[in-house]
Amino acid sequence: FQAEDGIRDVERSRGLGDVYKRQEYCVIEFGKATGSSFDNKGGGISCWAFPLIINHCRISNNYAEKCGGGIFCGEYSPRILNTNIVNNKAQVSGGGIYCEMNSSLSLSNCTIMNNSSTENGGGISCCYSSIVMNNSTIFANNSRDGGGLYINQCPTFFPKIDNCHISQNDASSSGGGIICQESEPLIISSIITNNIGNNGGGISLQNSNPKIQNTIIANNAARYWGGGIGLTSSSPEVINCSIVNNKAYGVGYDYSGGGIAIASGVCMPLIKNTILYGNVAEKGNQIGITTVSYTEISYSDIEGGSDGIYNESWAHEPGVTNEFLYENNIDSNPSFVSPSVGAGIDFDGSTADWHLNLNSSCIDRGDPNQQIDDEPFPHGYRINIGAYGGTNEARSTSGASLSISPSPVDFGFNLSGVQSSRWIYLKNGGETEVFITDTDLTNDIVFSSSLTSTSIAPGQIDSAEVIFSAVSTEYEIFTDTLQIKTLELIDIAIPLMGKSYTGTLVCDSLVAGIWTSSESPYYIPHDVQVEPFSNLLIGPDVHVLFIGPY
Repeated sequence: FQAEDGIRDVERSRGLGDVYKRQEYCVIEFGKATGSSFDNKGGGISCWAFPLIINHCRISNNYAEKCGGGIFCGEYSPRILNTNIVNNKAQVSGGGIYCEMNSSLSLSNCTIMNNSSTENGGGISCCYSSIVMNNSTIFANNSRDGGGLYINQCPTFFPKIDNCHISQNDASSSGGGIICQESEPLIISSIITNNIGNNGGGISLQNSNPKIQNTIIANNAARYWGGGIGLTSSSPEVINCSIVNNKAYGVGYDYSGGGIAIASGVCMPLIKNTILYGNVAEKGNQIGITTVSYTEISYSDIEGGSDGIYNESWAHEPGVTNEFLYENNIDSNPSFVSPSVGAGIDFDGSTADWHLNLNSSCIDRGDPNQQIDDEPFPHGYRINIGAYGGTNEARSTSGASLSISPSPVDFGFNLSGVQSSRWIYLKNGGETEVFITDTDLTNDIVFSSSLTSTSIAPGQIDSAEVIFSAVSTEYEIFTDTLQIKTLELIDIAIPLMGKSYTGTLVCDSLVAGIWTSSESPYYIPHDVQVEPFSNLLIGPDVHVLFIGPY
């Protein structure tokens, strides 16, 4: 299509008709949306209130006098697949795509490139709507706010950006890559690199509380503050991210936070299992705090440690100070495979390899209470720090592997006061020696172990005795966990369980004879039946307890 008016839904209630509800293998270009009301929205495609599917198309060189240079959608749920949206322009918002009024925009395997708008959302502008985007690229778009992506007033729509690459976008004000205003998106498994804005070079958050997880934020730049992320009245969760080699160029009192700037309003960010390294700013290379805030940083790799954090001791209200919880963090070169060679947009963060090397100190150093999820074995039973922690791209534990069998250890039924033992076997299936430094049992009166500090060479199998000895006045189940700690941080927990009883345990499935009070109670852990042609006499004051899976 090369019509000046593009493809238009003139009457909001009518839609485009069945012929236009699915666009496949089309080129839509040089459309213009000018005039008043709805005529100035959607240079290439403009439609309302019906489910449009766009697949394998190119939408390029279109223009809208107001919103949606390439596509405008309102009150409907378009699906855009395998489509390139390039070189479109909107005079106000959404150079490539603009959606509003409870729309639900879905994009998959799309490229949004070289689009522009004057006010917000050079690539995409999403207002009062939902956007779910995966496996897509937003590249080299520009606007005032949100050079790549603008998400506004979407607190109940829960936008999701999954496995996307957002790069080389430019905002003359806030949010070079992404800006979120009053929204709570999930940004996961994505790469945000080489974007620039006045504040929040990679991401600008304003009155927003997103979750950012397993995401690389690298080589972005802010002309003033927040090279990687800039916060205004926002409380994001930043989990398992790599925020590296970003730069805040500003010079002056408020210009801080090469990695993250906690700049204004009340902010309560949570930062966990995250690498903040190689970022540069006049104040607070890694994090700059210049507002009322409570910042929690744990199980992360922070270059310079707490000295890499600038915490301005002032607040807008008398008596209120900036506080941050800083615990269980490390300060060590994360040892990336092939990082960019400097900070800021002059160095390419997109082609760098931000995986960890085998000797990285970030391996198995994340929150021990967090699931390791898809990390490949050997994984040390503890999540890695950084963007690939908890994923199938996580670096395995450095050459060490320790397996235990059996696990769990079940001692079965044991007469009260009688000691029972089991043997466990420890095998080093890795390439380096494993050093066991400590073991721990909570209930060491009932359970004990002969395992002590030792070393196990590659390929070697060691053994240790675990003992169960309990005294009980009736049937009782005891549990514990044998914690094995190693120098290589391969910490292993072995569940232990034993059952103690007084009286008689009925082991056979066929029973006969006399059950007396002197040998009571009788415990039956499985189905029993009276032996054929025999009798079972149960005497007075005899207790029979069924303890099997009934």
